[in-house]
Amino acid sequence: MEHWTEEDPSAGDMDALRTMAEKLRTRGNLELMHASTMRAHVTGTLDFWTGESADAWSEKSDRATTHMETFGNACLQGSTAIDAYTGAIDELHTLYRSKRGMFDRAVADARRLGIICTPTRLEGTLNTMTCELGTPDATGRPTPNDVHNAQTDIDNAAGQIRNLIAQRHDLDTALAAAFQTMTGDWPAQAAAFRAIGITDPALMQPENLAGPLAEYAASIAAQDGPITPDQARTLNEFFTRYGTDPRIMGSVFTRLGGEHTADLINALNRTVTDPNRDTKALSPETIAGLAGAVRAGLAVGSQNWTGLVGDRFADGLIGSPPRLDVTGFLFDGPPYLGETLTVRAAEIIDTHERVTGERPAPPPSP
Repeated sequence: MEHWTEEDPSAGDMDALRTMAEKLRTRGNLELMHASTMRAHVTGTLDFWTGESADAWSEKSDRATTHMETFGNACLQGSTAIDAYTGAIDELHTLYRSKRGMFDRAVADARRLGIICTPTRLEGTLNTMTCELGTPDATGRPTPNDVHNAQTDIDNAAGQIRNLIAQRHDLDTALAAAFQTMTGDWPAQAAAFRAIGITDPALMQPENLAGPLAEYAASIAAQDGPITPDQARTLNEFFTRYGTDPRIMGSVFTRLGGEHTADLINALNRTVTDPNRDTKALSPETIAGLAGAVRAGLAVGSQNWTGLVGDRFADGLIGSPPRLDVTGFLFDGPPYLGETLTVRAAEIIDTHERVTGERPAPPPSP
């Protein structure tokens, strides 16, 4: 937002804002043009290319074009909001010049009568003047009525300037709200990406998420002490936003592995009872919700796993001896984990039960 003071509520470099609006408009139109071209190309290509590879390419292309359309429309919304703002400030500037002239003339007229005008703060928002009887001049001593009339004229002009100050605040608030709507929850998304090590906005895309998120989750699972509110917020952002995407979740958990997944659930469970936990920011309900989001993400991601992937994950997840408490929680659907993972886990637990006679404990509530 452009800097301004109550001495001039119309201040600010509107030309710089207009330049920004034009850049946003140009970029927005370019993004929409590229998206339209890509959609037409994909549609034409799929007329003669079919099969799994074509479907995968189409899905990835659709995500890219949707991103371009979202970004392009956001740029156009931003340029429109700035145009409205700068136009309103131009009108405000004209009004302020007029009202400021009224104020200055009222003060000058009072002083010509010999009235003492002392700068003061009126209602904490504007430097104005307090009028008092002064010494006689060539035209004689000002009367109380002269002082009253002068004070009325000055206060009236100051009041109109205060109204312009209020209008400027409203315009600033409206522009900020427009950009908040335009960006949506991007600040939270960007903060989560930065937390897992992706700091370049151009790389803050779902397809770049799996490796860094798996490493981040593994580091949390291995740390001493409770999970922090920032860590919980980051995990929740990703598992809530992308938890229904089988490609992303499948890749994340394949990289994370069964052992680290079990350790992450255990870390959440330990956090509930840790005396050093931030109890205000991390209630048991919050932690339980995050554990449920992790379980749901694993369920989505494991649905299409091959036998080799599912077997390897189950071996790490259950361990030896089996982590029966974690197993009980993760397999307590719905949603239910994928078939290959479930079958292998059942085999491991069945073998363990036959040898030791132990059975899985009831699912805990992290």
